[in-house]
Amino acid sequence: FSVPLAEGFHALTHLFAPAWEDTIDAIKATVSEEIWENNVKGIYFSQEDVITSGYTKFDYDQPENDFNNPIVKAMRAVSNKAHSYGKNMLWIPYYHEAAPSSTNLGYVVNLTNIFDTVIIQPSFFFNPARVDEIGIIADSIRQQAVVDINRKVIGGKKTSNTVIGFEMEIDSQFFDREGYPERYYAYENGFGEFVGTYPTAYYSGAPETMLKLTDLISKFLNKNG
Repeated sequence: FSVPLAEGFHALTHLFAPAWEDTIDAIKATVSEEIWENNVKGIYFSQEDVITSGYTKFDYDQPENDFNNPIVKAMRAVSNKAHSYGKNMLWIPYYHEAAPSSTNLGYVVNLTNIFDTVIIQPSFFFNPARVDEIGIIADSIRQQAVVDINRKVIGGKKTSNTVIGFEMEIDSQFFDREGYPERYYAYENGFGEFVGTYPTAYYSGAPETMLKLTDLISKFLNKNG
């Protein structure tokens, strides 16, 4: 289950945290005890980056105070609530080598235990200029620490227990647009060694696209098994 977005209110994101904590309680109260215990594995934080424009500062020297960032403070509150029920916290941010938000991503993942699992989006399928992101993410998985464009661990050293995985990206353009199959297969080549070892997610754009791609996806996910 996911908590809602606070898009457009980044500087006030921490004020949404109590409502998001209530969301977790509402989910628990709505589903049966059996489903809650056996089927609800965790909570997904749906915002895909940590913005630092405007009033959303990010103090790299203050990891113990959630970097003085309202988004990270909200992440922490939701995480504490999820963990109080023994549930995992999942985040699926995007990596963009030129964006400050990717540095912030590295600090959050490497220096805090807010998230149990982080699956990183390359975005290359939708933007061929981001071809380097596949390699950066692959190195992050190998080191189990988010690295920068020079393959250095962001924040200097990873102190968290967060597990890092990868997102495969594909949509209906795979079938009818030149260049898109090659972009998808770049994901398979870049991440294939991690299948079955590290967390994997698929973004397909629409359910019907995922159904059409079942054989392709199954072949990739079963390559090591």
